[in-house]
Amino acid sequence: MAGTKAAPPSLSSGQNAHHHGARSRQSQEPMAAATQDHLPSSPAAAAADQPQAAAYIRLVIEQLLSRDTASDTGRIRLLLRRRPRGVVAASFPAAVTAALDDLEALYSKGSAPMAALARDAARSRRAGHEERLRRAASQRLAVEGPIRDLAAGIDAAGKRLGEEEAVVRRTQRRLLLLSGAVAEEADVGAVVSLVERLARAQGAEAALAVAMEAMKARHRRLLLQREAAEVAELTEISALEDIPQVARGRKEDDQLLREADDRLRADLTVLIECSVEPL
Repeated sequence: MAGTKAAPPSLSSGQNAHHHGARSRQSQEPMAAATQDHLPSSPAAAAADQPQAAAYIRLVIEQLLSRDTASDTGRIRLLLRRRPRGVVAASFPAAVTAALDDLEALYSKGSAPMAALARDAARSRRAGHEERLRRAASQRLAVEGPIRDLAAGIDAAGKRLGEEEAVVRRTQRRLLLLSGAVAEEADVGAVVSLVERLARAQGAEAALAVAMEAMKARHRRLLLQREAAEVAELTEISALEDIPQVARGRKEDDQLLREADDRLRADLTVLIECSVEPL
């Protein structure tokens, strides 16, 4: 730990609740190895005489500085409750014991900082779910109009397609009647006209069929998008029901957390200085 300048983490590290920017931390070497060369020599050999206490202090520092555990308040609380009190009191200055006492008070269940942190975390979770709910609702509403328009377009195209199909059938029947007449009696001009009409009707029929298929495909995609948005809405609503409503008081909680952060940094500074300096 000699020369370590990493800033102590916030009490709410990993919560993204009251930070205005993420604090960077230097990666920590395993504490047992990093402090081997810094155990005080005689006449300040108290920590060396009490390796359990020295190891415990190093472990507390490591856990508070670790990205993986700093935000796990339950884990930190359990560690602080399990400290070897008699060994620490015998091996370290009173300031170290006071720092550990203060850390235990900070992380204890029901403490003002922990309550503020829980409220802040609940606000953050609710805000996240509310934002996702708004986004899902917006996505659903965005496709409602196009879905209605496409449904109307498909219906209108279907009617026109039915009309063109009827024209094709009538024209085909008339051609069959003309083709059954005696050749010399057949009206060549009428046959040509019917053939041209049939070609036009069949072309219009094919174009309408293609357009309808495209509209139906688009309609199906939008229906799937709406269904996904509805599922997302229900998911977020359900999640919000599981998160308690938190009364206003963000400023007060922010102040509590800032004060707790100051205490955390001060306590951790005491522990770090004790672990690298002769006692």
